[in-house]
Amino acid sequence: MIEINAGISSTGSRFGCSRLKTDVLDSVPDMIVIEFAVNDYGTGDSMYIRDCMEGLVRQCLAYKNDVPVLLLFMSKGDGSNVQDLHADVGRYYNLPMISYRDAIWPLVERNWAMFDTFFHDDPHPNDNGHFLCGYLLYSFLKNALWSKDDAEQVMAPYRYSDLYQYAGIATSADTVVRITGSGWDAVVDKNDRVGARSSIDGARLILKGNFRELGLGLHMQPSDNSSIHVIVDAGIADSTINDYYVFEYTKFVRLVVSDSTLPHTAEIVHQGGKPFVIDYILYAKKP
Repeated sequence: MIEINAGISSTGSRFGCSRLKTDVLDSVPDMIVIEFAVNDYGTGDSMYIRDCMEGLVRQCLAYKNDVPVLLLFMSKGDGSNVQDLHADVGRYYNLPMISYRDAIWPLVERNWAMFDTFFHDDPHPNDNGHFLCGYLLYSFLKNALWSKDDAEQVMAPYRYSDLYQYAGIATSADTVVRITGSGWDAVVDKNDRVGARSSIDGARLILKGNFRELGLGLHMQPSDNSSIHVIVDAGIADSTINDYYVFEYTKFVRLVVSDSTLPHTAEIVHQGGKPFVIDYILYAKKP
């Protein structure tokens, strides 16, 4: 058996929608397990979280109709997650769902098990937690082999949104987002995904294209902080965003969200002489 671990620390299902094809589907999986119940917590309102999960599910179902898709729900240290929102999507598409949270949290909440029985820290499981999660998956698969339930996972009409079924990520060969400007240097990762870096006050980065959504993955950090001023479509949105956080990670922000594919322009102006890094440029556009 070959396992593809496509997880990236501290990222949610929106980023997953943009990298699912390259990071998972291009490896031709025989089964797909989706888990963002913890990392989607606090990333947006309930509709946004459902929209992102539906985008992931629809991409998986469109990949191959004979490849099973399963939803897994992990847990934060206080028992919280967004499994109820993800389960709304799972029920609609008739997907099997496993809740690690529901397996452990009643025990911890009633003091029948200590916090460190399952958790290394909040929200990461320890060896016991990982063993239990693996056992839940194993038990489901074993029972499924003997089950006579042949319920099909079908691509039903979308329930919440089809936006993230068509999510992408800018690469050096990308034609959806056109990148111009001055004072910003291109940053290209090992997967040819394009970001940008500037240390020049007033440096301008222009993103243009026809898309339904445009977003940035911002490199957050605890020191050497800086900010950007973002103006979308000559003022329909106007905001200043800094890159401060208590630890280093990528924060995703949406600049444009539209019901239809229209021309959009986002102007990004670097403020301050300290480095500001954009890790990724995300978009959604129906072919």
